Amino acid sequence: MLKRVLHTANQVVTHEETHTGTRELTIENTVNDNVDMLTVTGDSWQLAQEEIKDEDGNVTQPAMPSTEYPSEIISVNGEMISTNDRLDGRDKLRGNSIILPTLRSLPLPKEWKDMLYVDRKNQRAWVERKIGETVLDGSETWKIYYKNNAICAYEVIINNAKNNWYGGILYCSHFKSVYGQYIYKGTFTGSKFGIVQDKRCMFCSDDITGIFESIDTFKAFLSEHPVTVQYGLIDPIIEELPYADYLLETAQYQTNIRMTGLNENLQPEIKVQCKILGG
Repeated sequence: MLKRVLHTANQVVTHEETHTGTRELTIENTVNDNVDMLTVTGDSWQLAQEEIKDEDGNVTQPAMPSTEYPSEIISVNGEMISTNDRLDGRDKLRGNSIILPTLRSLPLPKEWKDMLYVDRKNQRAWVERKIGETVLDGSETWKIYYKNNAICAYEVIINNAKNNWYGGILYCSHFKSVYGQYIYKGTFTGSKFGIVQDKRCMFCSDDITGIFESIDTFKAFLSEHPVTVQYGLIDPIIEELPYADYLLETAQYQTNIRMTGLNENLQPEIKVQCKILGG
């Protein structure tokens, strides 16, 4: 908790506190003002499941994500709303909302996530992007990483993409992620994707028929079914935002902050530093 004594224009004594919450936050004894510092962490989610068959061999649950059953990658966006719900005759309704930029994360490592910052002291709002996203549609330059009569791997360069040699789990709409070292060694099963070395993104399979029969058949698949991939960035990107669009208000006596339009599986953390009544 950061605490320092302040005096507003009407000489009401206040101090600053920092409060954190997931998806929503209620702060007591606030004043009519603006938030001094706001941070929001990125979060992403994807429906992922293994194939299940019944005793007769019929598929009762398809594997996802897969080329046949893609799975959408969902990330933080929507609105953040600040309201005062204590209307007891003396309180005046106060509040506003801001439109959140898309904020992503990866399953592992946990520190791979975007961050929104709104800094009142320096009148600045920005996103530190640690997660990149690329949609592959077959127009890229592809080449064979390796191919024999059992397995193959096709390679495309994605600038600023960080490798997941070991310990990084990535997102892809049509393929499951595998550590880059397994692609390098050829020790994988099924159709997977990973980043073997920085910028070198690989799609591999132990079935060299169908879409993996050749680079041309693979690119044709991408043309008809564009594939979205999300990955860590070698160098984070700072995206400046218009500060005035991200000012979040606080209200007299109580401030309620919540996100709307957010998928129920997303759990972004909100951190608010603001003025509180009392010395």
